[in-house]
Order: sequence, then structure tokens, then C-alpha cells
Amino acid sequence: MKTKYFCEECNKSFDNYRDGSLHEIGCFSLQKKQEIELDKVVSFIKIEYKDQIKDINYSANENKFVIDGGVDRAVHFKLTANLMNGNKIIITDGMICLGNLIEGNVIIETFDKEIKLLLPTFYEGLIIFKEDEDGYGGEHLIGDIPINTLISRLEGKKVRFEVIN
Repeated sequence: MKTKYFCEECNKSFDNYRDGSLHEIGCFSLQKKQEIELDKVVSFIKIEYKDQIKDINYSANENKFVIDGGVDRAVHFKLTANLMNGNKIIITDGMICLGNLIEGNVIIETFDKEIKLLLPTFYEGLIIFKEDEDGYGGEHLIGDIPINTLISRLEGKKVRFEVIN
């Protein structure tokens, strides 16, 4: 019995893996699929956060390379939003290999978390230490916001710390 290989995009069949993989280089665009997801995300964010966003844009790049006779591909994207209060949200995926795209809903969830941290310019709450589940570490929080996360987002900004009681 002879094994057939099929293009994931157009379903064309090939007698060997190498021919099928090389065909997919021209037929299949991981970058285009990620850009479609990013277009949906940008449209949603522009509607949902129209009063808080100055501008938003993204870039996506696909890399294709041959390993052991087969083709591997990776897509990298960067989504940048400038907020009205001067803060900036940058979401990047790292390198996602082998067609595993980051879906729009995952990007939106990440954006929601980031904007909740960066939209306010005033943070007030009790500073507490939350221990990790394993008991070997933890982090300080202001309310439910990790202080390290907050500080890293405010780099370059002039701030004032005041003890209330």
C-alpha cells in the first residue's frame, strides 16, 4: 500500500512527503491566516475601547525553512496599541511553529488584562504578599495587581508613592 500526502490548504495529493511539503510553501500562508485573526482583533478593540485607544496596528512575518527534507514554518506577530493616557500595550506571540496560530479570542483576553493594568493612572490598595502554591516564592500585590508587573509597565514614567495609613 502506497502512502499519499495531501496539502493542508488545497488538498492536492503527492506520492512523497518532500514534494507535498515543498508544494505547501507556495500554497499555504500561515502569515495570512494570522493576519485575518489580527484584523478581527483590531476591529473588535477599535469598537470596544474606542475612547481609550489613540491608535493600534500590527505586523506579522512568516518564516519558512527546510528541516530533514520537510518544510517547517513559523509566524511572528506584534500588536501595538497607544492609549490616550500615554501608555502603550505591546502583545507579541514569540514564534509559533507548525501552523499553531494564536486565535483572536486569546489575543483579546491578553489585551483585556493589559489594558486593565495600563488604563488607570492611579492605583490604591493594601499591599499584600501572595505566596505561590508550592510555598517557595510569591509576589507582592496592590489589590490584585502584581507590583512587579505594574512597575515594569510604568518604566520611564514619573511616579509618586504615598503611604495612606
